[in-house]
Amino acid sequence: MAVCLLLGAALFTHDAQAQAQAQAQAQAQAQAKNASDPAWVYFNAGQQAYAAGKYTYAIQAFQQAYKIEAKAGLIFSIAQAYRKQFVMQRKPQDLRDAVAYYRQYLAAVPQGGRRADAVAALEELEPTLEKLMAQPETAAPVSEEVTTQTRLMVSSSVKEARIQVDKGEASEMPLMAEVKPGKHTLRITAKGYFPEEREVVAVTGGIVALDIPLREKPAVLDVVARSGSQITIDGRPAGEMPLGKPLEVAAGSRFIMVTRNGYKPFGREIDLVRGEKKQLVASLETTKQRVLSYVLIGSGVASAGLGLILALGAADAQDEAEKLERKRTETFLLPYERDYYESLRQDRNNLRAGALTTLGAAAALGGMGALLFFFDQPTLMSAPSRPAPRADGQASSGARDVLTGVSATPVWSPGVAGLTLQGGF
Repeated sequence: MAVCLLLGAALFTHDAQAQAQAQAQAQAQAQAKNASDPAWVYFNAGQQAYAAGKYTYAIQAFQQAYKIEAKAGLIFSIAQAYRKQFVMQRKPQDLRDAVAYYRQYLAAVPQGGRRADAVAALEELEPTLEKLMAQPETAAPVSEEVTTQTRLMVSSSVKEARIQVDKGEASEMPLMAEVKPGKHTLRITAKGYFPEEREVVAVTGGIVALDIPLREKPAVLDVVARSGSQITIDGRPAGEMPLGKPLEVAAGSRFIMVTRNGYKPFGREIDLVRGEKKQLVASLETTKQRVLSYVLIGSGVASAGLGLILALGAADAQDEAEKLERKRTETFLLPYERDYYESLRQDRNNLRAGALTTLGAAAALGGMGALLFFFDQPTLMSAPSRPAPRADGQASSGARDVLTGVSATPVWSPGVAGLTLQGGF
């Protein structure tokens, strides 16, 4: 029952990790898709400008996004930005534009959406506009501020990214700046990422918005281990020692396992940082099974040597006995020679029996040692569970680490030979 529960926990942990990886991959693909959508890029730039309190930038970005893809939600965003701009600068034209865009949104969205918010905004703004319109000085020309400035807005999903415009001083992102019309060179950098360079052309009175993704630099892992050792990272084969050059690994928490036949597995979870190098020294300890196999094989070799000596002694006794046998056939043996002849035959028989027994023991010892040697495979280790974060940002408790392994031990007794298998989950 315990084995089933632990196995289920291991499978659940593996599925959770696979699901988390799939979600991360899906998010990366979605970001790449959005970055290639011009309307989304301008809308995203407008959102960032709105959050930063740069409402003229936000208005220009939202208007450009609406030109690319006329969505009603963009009309509401433009109205909101004009409303905020009026609160900041108290210019009547901003108030007129806010009211006009709220009215346009209500016409575009007959029901649902943000109609309630638009109506509430109009109830607040229209009385103020009526009071302003009653004043003679309010009849001012329409402001061209939003539409005449040439602006550059650059963002990136990497928070620590910095940008240089035309080789100037690097500044934090997102970039929101007024620039001269014409060609500009952008260079975006961030620690642990490959730098990215772009050339853009700014048109007079227009806005250029870009969302530039950065490619992560891999972490560099230098593994030091015995020759012939197998390296796995998060359960995936990564190579055999010697590797020839350090491994390039995706940054993050990684479980490194080093295995070699006859040695206890070495496993360690390490945190790898983008663009940084880390060395891992894997000290492999010889298993007791491998030590026992050496002892048995050595004992078998020693027994075989002793058996050979006994066999040679038996052959010498046989030769001496045959000489006396020929002499007895040709002439006769003296009493002491007959006693010696019988002694040689007895010695021959004893030495033969000893040689056979010793050589048999040598074969048994060597066979058991060979079985222990060849079946001394490294115990498999699973990567520690990495629980996914909960909705509140706290780490949830996951299944405990699971070790799995299979080992073989030879069994021998008179009339019985075989192997015992032991497994753990």
